[in-house]
Amino acid sequence: MEITQLATALVTLIGVVVVALVAVVPHVMDLEQGAH
Repeated sequence: MEITQLATALVTLIGVVVVALVAVVPHVMDLEQGAH
């Protein structure tokens, strides 16, 4: 596996994680505020 492929896969994975966090965090904060 070439380093360029590894770097591309890593960047893609980080991008997916960031998008997931941006999508989930507001809902989690809303749930926490609603629970208290």
